[in-house]
Order: sequence, then C-alpha cells, then structure tokens
Amino acid sequence: MLKKKSALKKIKANVGVRKVNRLGHDKTKNPVEEKLSSSEKIRIVISCTEDEKMYVKMLAAKERMTISDYLLSFARQRMPKSRCNLPGCGGIHKPNKLTEKVLKESARGENLEHHDSVEDFWESMGIDPNA
Repeated sequence: MLKKKSALKKIKANVGVRKVNRLGHDKTKNPVEEKLSSSEKIRIVISCTEDEKMYVKMLAAKERMTISDYLLSFARQRMPKSRCNLPGCGGIHKPNKLTEKVLKESARGENLEHHDSVEDFWESMGIDPNA
C-alpha cells in the first residue's frame, strides 16, 4: 500500500492530476479554453510589465469592456469590412432614401397601419393566406 502511494505521488509530481468525471470525461479543461474552442477563437499572448497590464485593465474597465474587447476594438476599426454577395448590394448595407424615411417615420409612430386580426393584415396586403 505504501509503494502505491509513493508511486502515485511521483506521477502527480511529474504529470499532474487529471480530473475525470464518472463517464471518463476530462474535467481539468479551463472553461475559457472550452469557450474559445467552441466559438472558433484563438488566444493571443501579449508580453508587458505588470504596470502596463494594470493600466490597460483600468482603461478597459473605464470603457466597460474586457481587456480582449478593448484591445481588439482598435484593430477592428482598421479591419476591412466583409463584402456581401447579394445582387445589387455592392457590399454596403445602408438603407436607400425611401427606406430611411420610412424607418424614421415608424420610429416616430407616424404612418403606421393597425389591424384587428391577422386575417385583416393579410387582406390589407392583398395576400390570400390559404393560397
């Protein structure tokens, strides 16, 4: 029995203890690493002094952001925008003048239609819902 304990101590000292649940799944994974891998993100390491780290952390907190989001916000400002392949889009998702006007009116509660029922809505649209 004593030999088994000393052998186990050697294994713990050299390798570390791997926690396994009753189904045999590894429980030693860091939840952050699991989140990163599940959302297909990678980790970047930045070398800095402790003072620099604390200063960046304070700046991020002031903006109510995580350190990652704070640092990435500067890069995201310069990243090229992804282009859309929809016909006629041109990669810019900006409403045309008519759509912009209608959105502003609806935000102010102007020119809105009200319907008593779904059937009334379909009738006003000129659509037969049973077609």
